[in-house]
Amino acid sequence: MHLFKKSKTSDKAKLLSLMQSAAEGSFTLCNEQDFKDKQLAHAYNALIHKFLQSNNQTAMDLNESMDTIGNCSHVRTMLQIVEHQKNNLNLVASTGESLSESISESEQIIHTINKDVASAYQTSMLSKKAMEETITNVNQSYQAILQANQSMNGFSEKSVAIKNILKIVSNIADRTQILALNARIEASRSSDGKGFAIVANEIGTLSVDTQESVKQMEQFIHEILTDIQQLVEQFDNLKSVLETSSNFVRETEQSVFEMAENMQHVIDQITNLYTQINTQNADTKSFTEHAIMIAKDSDLLSTHCKQPGKDMYTISRSIDKIRTRIIKSQSTLSQSELLDVYNTDHLIFTGRLYNMIEGFEELKLKNLNQPAKCKFGIYLQKLNSEQPSTASLFRQANLLHTRLHELATACFYANESGDKEQALKLFEQAQNTYQNFSAELKRLKSADIV
Repeated sequence: MHLFKKSKTSDKAKLLSLMQSAAEGSFTLCNEQDFKDKQLAHAYNALIHKFLQSNNQTAMDLNESMDTIGNCSHVRTMLQIVEHQKNNLNLVASTGESLSESISESEQIIHTINKDVASAYQTSMLSKKAMEETITNVNQSYQAILQANQSMNGFSEKSVAIKNILKIVSNIADRTQILALNARIEASRSSDGKGFAIVANEIGTLSVDTQESVKQMEQFIHEILTDIQQLVEQFDNLKSVLETSSNFVRETEQSVFEMAENMQHVIDQITNLYTQINTQNADTKSFTEHAIMIAKDSDLLSTHCKQPGKDMYTISRSIDKIRTRIIKSQSTLSQSELLDVYNTDHLIFTGRLYNMIEGFEELKLKNLNQPAKCKFGIYLQKLNSEQPSTASLFRQANLLHTRLHELATACFYANESGDKEQALKLFEQAQNTYQNFSAELKRLKSADIV
């Protein structure tokens, strides 16, 4: 670049002007033809060229450092793990609180069941006592029925004896009637048998009356025996029923007794369960308290983990500014080295999207949605104008570069709308696109296209 027109300006003045520009950071080679002292001009150019070349390694070292610092994947992974851990701990704490509440409710339910079972146990004991009294009454009734049955059997036996006596009386009546008949016969034979005939008649009348009475008595006794037999049968049936009832009541008493014992066993088990639940509840509350404390510590850890990320971002921005300044005005990088620089630029570009999502920095939309104005975009435009055939080989890299800026713009809008989840998804897509873009630049570099 020619800074001076051929004039009468002295070589000293020209050199002082160039040195003043270099002191201000503009390292420009002079046109040796403008100097009378060609050796002096050549020496100056050699000095500046050497200086710029000496900064090439510094620029690339800084560029390599930014490759490491600008890669936010480790910080992002750490923050994701901490966030995941924090969410899990909060979930554990919440679950612990719910479990504690559930155990408290179970404790109340068990306490109520314990009271109900105890009440049922008392009721079963009262039922058992009532059963015992019932059995006593049934046994007493059973004994009374047995006695009544025995009395009925005795009365029946006596009725049979009366019937037998009536048969004897009937026989006597029959014999009396025969005797009366014989008396009449004898009276008819006797010449004077009136008195004897009267006696015979009276005896005959007595015999007839006796027979009538015996018949009536036989009828009454037959009816009494029939009634007694029915009564005996009824008493037998009642005795059978009472005996069955007595057996059933005994079985019921045994069942109630066993039920009472089982209830007592259930009460013991519920009491043990109640004690265990109380212990478990205390342990759960303690666990929940510790989980809540750990969750709070996790929140604090998350905050502290973000701080190194912010510090790393601040450091990386400072180093990047130095890198950019040296590359721009204090070095003479080759085209191959510039591809490494563009690669690092877009690694940092992609990482800054994550910094934006985490709130480490604010990005400007104009730096995201104009791919033609970034360094690589400007490089491609220059290549198109100066080396169209070479520029055509960058078609795939240009497509990936444009796509990366589109995803960055979409990520910006999602973050602005508060949709962090969508912003993270777009960031992941941008990261994948950058990986493809980086691989394409490395392919171009290895193929010695530039």
